Amino acid sequence: MSKSVLELTDGTHLEQFVIQIKNVKTPAALTPIIKQALSAPNVFVFGELLAMENVKQLANAEEEHKKTFELLELFAYGTYPEYQARVSSLPKLTDPQVKKLKQLTIVSLASKNRVIPYDGLLKQLDIPNVRALEDIIIDSIYQGLLDGKLDQQRGQLEVDMVIGRDLRAEEYDKLTSTLNAWCDQSKDLLKAIREKIDWAKSYQEKQKAHKQDFEKKMDNIKSTIKAAMEADMMNSAKFEGAEYSAFEEHRRPQAKGRKGNKMKGAKTDQRHRGRNM
Repeated sequence: MSKSVLELTDGTHLEQFVIQIKNVKTPAALTPIIKQALSAPNVFVFGELLAMENVKQLANAEEEHKKTFELLELFAYGTYPEYQARVSSLPKLTDPQVKKLKQLTIVSLASKNRVIPYDGLLKQLDIPNVRALEDIIIDSIYQGLLDGKLDQQRGQLEVDMVIGRDLRAEEYDKLTSTLNAWCDQSKDLLKAIREKIDWAKSYQEKQKAHKQDFEKKMDNIKSTIKAAMEADMMNSAKFEGAEYSAFEEHRRPQAKGRKGNKMKGAKTDQRHRGRNM
């Protein structure tokens, strides 16, 4: 929410009238200041004025000043149709006051409905045509009273955001109950979120431990396989060495035998040739 919107609801623009009224004692002096506040273009909340003791006294003052107090209450809590229903018993509105009350009526409707048909607005605001209706809606958007979109094709106002209006005394209890219920729901939601976080942490730790255990087992298996392969290689090398030694041992007697036979054969041949001579 922008600063200008906050200023519409935090009493910033109303403050100058609060200061003026603060030391005023007579109803005759209060009435014109209140009417100025009702006409001021940037004042849309009036609760602070209604809470002032000298303003409260207008409710029991002479009829003229009492009507001004009732008109102030209407701007704080009411709508344009309510004014029309009581028009004969309330002070006549100026053009700026009429526009403001119609804008406050749009705010009230927007706080309850996110989609507002033009037909309903035209009737409640007593506006003759769509062009004039859209003008006042656009002005309200520019002033920060609400934010939304005009859907001319469907003939409706689609609301995204709207300021809050003043609350009657009896509405505070309802608001308090709503806020308490929301706080309770928030506590339950936070509790559920914490439980999910704790579960996630526990699951993560278990997965981490499982991964470490798995990696440890894999390392053991790798070490076992490596040791077995090394043992096999050593046994194979020993076997090949033994075979080679046996083969060499087997070859040596045969080689000697063949050499002796060759020598004997040579001597026999020599003898045989000597006899023939």
